Formats: sequence, C-alpha cells, structure tokens
Amino acid sequence: MFTGELAESRQTEVTIRDVDESAMETLIDFCYSAYIVVEEANVQTLLPAACLLQVNIRFTLLWPLVTKVSSSSTKSKRSAVSS
Repeated sequence: MFTGELAESRQTEVTIRDVDESAMETLIDFCYSAYIVVEEANVQTLLPAACLLQVNIRFTLLWPLVTKVSSSSTKSKRSAVSS
C-alpha cells in the first residue's frame, strides 16, 4: 500500500479503518521495540490488525491463546442459550 504505486503511497495522511486503536498502538510499539504483550484481553483485536497491516508476529506461538479465548467465548454463548 505504501511502497507500491497505490494512491496511499503519495498521500501525507492515510486513514486506516477497521483497526482497533489499542491494537494499532501496540503494533506500532512492537515495530519500534520488537516487544509485544499478547494476552486474553487483547488477542482478538491484535491478531486481525496484525494480519491486515502485515505485521509478522509468531502466530504459531499465539495459537494456544487464540483457541483458549475462542473456546471460552463459545462456552459462554452456549450457556447463555441453554439458560
């Protein structure tokens, strides 16, 4: 987007939509420091933002956390439906 021939590469400001503000801040900090904290509270907003922005985080290391958050979310939805 920024290095190719797309219009954004020539603009002084670019609006990036559909990225959580906190996730964007975390990813920018990661780009400068190579340090990132991924936890249950931020994994569901951080991973889609990283994918969209093509930030390479070791997703294989994060997969157990993603599946844990996903399964606990599914369990809470099931219990809400059955009550």
